[in-house]
Amino acid sequence: MTLHGRVFKDGDQFVSHCHELNIATAGATVAEALDRTPGMIRAFLLAAEGKGLLPEVLRRISPDAAPTSAANLRFHTHFTIEGEVAVG
Repeated sequence: MTLHGRVFKDGDQFVSHCHELNIATAGATVAEALDRTPGMIRAFLLAAEGKGLLPEVLRRISPDAAPTSAANLRFHTHFTIEGEVAVG
């Protein structure tokens, strides 16, 4: 599963926003914001699973997504950074 987003400057911080999940995290640097992104995504997916919403979230991301547990999900990120691309 590939998740897309962007990193942008907001005041004195850099915000990493994941488009498909509409969630964000921030850091003092681009690298810090990107480093926090996988943890943010995992925490969101685990919370969705805890509320019984994981199948709905996965269908939003990919209609072909097979039901699974949040702990077993593998994802790839593709984020744009101020005109550049970061792949993780």
